[in-house]
Amino acid sequence: MTLPNGHGNPAASYMIVGDHYSFEDDRKKQAFADGSGTIMSKMLQDAGILVSDCWFTNVVNAMPRGGDGDYWYPTKKQDLEPRHMDVLGRKVDPIVVEGLALLNQQIALVKPKAIITVGNPGLWALTGNWGALSWRGSMLRAMGTPIPLVPTLHPRFISAQWQWRSVCIKDIQRAKRLVESPPSEPDRHFILRPDLDTTLGVLNKLLQRCEAGEALWVDVDLETNLGHIVCLGLSWSRTEAICIPFASSGLHRNYWSTPEEEGVVVFAVYRLLTHRNVAVRWQNGLFDAQYIFKHWHFIPRGKQDTMISHHSMWAGMQKSLAFQASMYCDHYVYWKDMRTGAETKEGA
Repeated sequence: MTLPNGHGNPAASYMIVGDHYSFEDDRKKQAFADGSGTIMSKMLQDAGILVSDCWFTNVVNAMPRGGDGDYWYPTKKQDLEPRHMDVLGRKVDPIVVEGLALLNQQIALVKPKAIITVGNPGLWALTGNWGALSWRGSMLRAMGTPIPLVPTLHPRFISAQWQWRSVCIKDIQRAKRLVESPPSEPDRHFILRPDLDTTLGVLNKLLQRCEAGEALWVDVDLETNLGHIVCLGLSWSRTEAICIPFASSGLHRNYWSTPEEEGVVVFAVYRLLTHRNVAVRWQNGLFDAQYIFKHWHFIPRGKQDTMISHHSMWAGMQKSLAFQASMYCDHYVYWKDMRTGAETKEGA
């Protein structure tokens, strides 16, 4: 079998997709032939993947002018030229369009069981998303195919910021798990925009469990905007949760019909979150506690802060909830860009 560009096992289980040739790659006319390839191969081995079970390629198996990938993916308006073409929401050089066609040919011929993209162009080429630092670790699929795809960071980034190496290995291990034992999608039960009866029914059932002597862990998270509580998220198992809104259409009107209705809901929240048998788990709980005390005049029984627990294990890494989810959740897809206009309370 003759494959266009790329190298490795033509019947590989894993396809590794980078961005473009480096100077050394261009000299050898082979993807990942430089020091980045050495780093990538070692990370694959440390994740339990045989390099001999991989196919290595790039979005474009050529080197941009000066080795600068931005030449093909301009981000500044003044860098745009008539030759640049609209593809997947970005302006790109025509050589990228050619590369995309060749990349799709390789996928069709190799038929990998999973794809690992490293860096921005590979992620964009196969999912339409940009921002590998945000999307890394997500469980995605290559566009137009059922093939699982996990993005991670480029080995060039790792060589400059070595502390991210262990994170990338976890991303690669996620791809390995998707090949060897694909997890089943959890049967989630999320209650959104509940009415008064539904809200009180959930809160009172949880309170009854506490009154019966059950020690109940409850995960709590607030969303706030302009100093106001917009909604409260509350979960009591890995698959069950409710989001209780307190504002609609931004902050233009209250979610509840009357102040009395909102008062009943807040009182039910207070009874549950201060019960002696409840243990509250939250992210950066001091932020939530100050808002709850300011607006509702009580403090929940906080027993674990995920930010502090995570920091004790990964002291030098990001503390955001999105990053933690990418490290610990069995099912993870980056979501934070869907949230706009709200204050942030998370560590970077």
